[in-house]
Amino acid sequence: MIDNAIKNFFFPKITKRYLLRVAVVAITACIIFKYVFIPFRIQGESMAPNYYYRDLSIELEDLKIESIQVPQARAIATAYIKATDAYGQRNDQALALEFNLQKVEKKWLVTAAKEIQVLER
Repeated sequence: MIDNAIKNFFFPKITKRYLLRVAVVAITACIIFKYVFIPFRIQGESMAPNYYYRDLSIELEDLKIESIQVPQARAIATAYIKATDAYGQRNDQALALEFNLQKVEKKWLVTAAKEIQVLER
């Protein structure tokens, strides 16, 4: 009896009554989703990609390994950043960065990077 119920549930007999029920459900769903639950339209640029920089290049110089304990290491470097923002303005900076490195399959991968404050003379 349970096998019959499962069979009838997944493979119903195509009758006029069944087709009428399917049509009523389909028409009701169309009306509800087209007119009752009106699609929410977002105005403006809220869904636009938010790429702040149009052009970005980073050069690392003065790389100095501070400590190395395989498979981890810590390094400090000077980063020269040249960037053009979405409005065409240049934003060039020089930063001192500290990197945490992890050796994975014979390659060193950067796992964290943070700016460090350098005291000027």
